[in-house]
Amino acid sequence: MVKCKTLTTSAGNLIGDNPNSITAGAHGGSTLLEKVMKTIGKIAIGSAVAFSAFAFTAAPGSADSGGPAIIPHGHYCASYTQAGIDCSFTSYAECEAMVSGQSAECYGNTPVDDLDPWNTRAQQFSTNTRARQFSTNTRAQQFSRNTRAQQFSRNTRAQQFSRNTRAQQFSRNTRAQQFSRNTRAQQFSRNTRAQHFSWNTRVQ
Repeated sequence: MVKCKTLTTSAGNLIGDNPNSITAGAHGGSTLLEKVMKTIGKIAIGSAVAFSAFAFTAAPGSADSGGPAIIPHGHYCASYTQAGIDCSFTSYAECEAMVSGQSAECYGNTPVDDLDPWNTRAQQFSTNTRARQFSTNTRAQQFSRNTRAQQFSRNTRAQQFSRNTRAQQFSRNTRAQQFSRNTRAQQFSRNTRAQHFSWNTRVQ
């Protein structure tokens, strides 16, 4: 019984009777209470920072004034210098009327685009551009064909000229050979007549 009383007294002293039992550390080191309070302080600071970031992100008009990544279809945005962005306008004129006199600007489509919601002008421009490109490519291909045809024609004429030149050269060579044969034949005939004359002279 005495031992139990002693333990109870010691426990009581640890919990409530001795106020220095928790706050006093061994040799002046950090106590358990200090560690707990530091941990709670860190958790509270982290929660406050996270809540502030969430509230800033979720608040309307708190986005970057540079404009959202994607403008909602059929809407226009007003970018305020101090208040953020508002993309609730369904026409450019409505946006301009709202920001009139304020430090803000509207962006999205132009007033002319409100009259052409299906972007017909852009599609027509794209069609015309493709048509011009096709025409350019067609002319380039036609020019290439004409160039190749002209080159082929030049090559053909060059080949024909070469054939004609060789034919003419062959003809000249043939005539020269014929002339040479005729010359030799005539020379042979002269020699033969001369020999025959010599024989007749000796006979006489």
